[in-house]
Amino acid sequence: MKTTRLTTILTALAAWLVAGAFMACEHKELCYDHAHTAPLQVILDWSDAPDADAEEMEVCFFPDDGADLPPQRFALSREGGTVELPYGRYRVLCLNTDTEVIKRKGTGSWDTFEVYTRDAGLLEGMGSMVVSGLQPPRAEGAEGQRCTLSPDMLWTDSYTGIEVGAPAAGGAVQTVTLYPRQSVANITYEIVDVKNIDQGTAFSGSLSGLSAGLFVGTGLLDAECVSQPFAAESDGVSVLQGKLTAFGHCPDGDNGIPHKLVIYAVLKDGSQVYYTYDVTEQMHRAPDPLNIHLHLEGLPLPTPVGGDGGMTPDIDGWNDVKIDIEM
Repeated sequence: MKTTRLTTILTALAAWLVAGAFMACEHKELCYDHAHTAPLQVILDWSDAPDADAEEMEVCFFPDDGADLPPQRFALSREGGTVELPYGRYRVLCLNTDTEVIKRKGTGSWDTFEVYTRDAGLLEGMGSMVVSGLQPPRAEGAEGQRCTLSPDMLWTDSYTGIEVGAPAAGGAVQTVTLYPRQSVANITYEIVDVKNIDQGTAFSGSLSGLSAGLFVGTGLLDAECVSQPFAAESDGVSVLQGKLTAFGHCPDGDNGIPHKLVIYAVLKDGSQVYYTYDVTEQMHRAPDPLNIHLHLEGLPLPTPVGGDGGMTPDIDGWNDVKIDIEM
């Protein structure tokens, strides 16, 4: 009788231990599979750029608490949207993605996330125009600068210290608001009193002393100085004008690196000439560094052969003419 009772007790105890072990394993597995994430509503407020026409935005979150997590990237509309993030502290940046020439590097870190553009030719502003002879030299003082494309229009913002955790009581979704703003400079120029403008068959230009890129998170400019080509349009009478965009002044610009605007012209007789203007003062003194207008006067294109004795350039290369600007 005692043996039977003891056997029954041991059997029940074993069953209880097995069931308990199974429940413990099951509980641990469920806990392991449970994702500790929370929704976050991203609001994009365009009050700092009311005229922006961006359509798509990328929002990137970078773990800021030592968590071994990759950056979290989301494609959102211009109004924003709701994302799902693991618990933790983040730094965040945003930028529009409806661009054509902007490239990225260093995207694994908030500090190194940089936008830039590819290398370009000095005469890329002439489009399909075939130019004879040698490519023109860079402006004096900009000989060592790379030539890169102008960036697309860009709107960005960044923020540090976003804490994502368990939803508050009542299920209210946490929010973060970003304020995209214009992050590249619009530069327009106008050259009046262009002599013999009808002798030109193609025009383009370049501007030196510009930054090679922008670090979106920190808002700092790349320290490398580059030159950028741009198109030049003639009114057929006496004016050349055009525009370009740039990430901004090269950070070393205040240390003696000038801004030289160069106009390249191909004439009807196949000859080539370029004109150099030092626009450093106009660039640095512009009231709005994101909207700069350069006004220049005088560009003496050569008179045609047989004309009134004007300059006739050598068709075997580029002829350099420096222009003095009265401030």
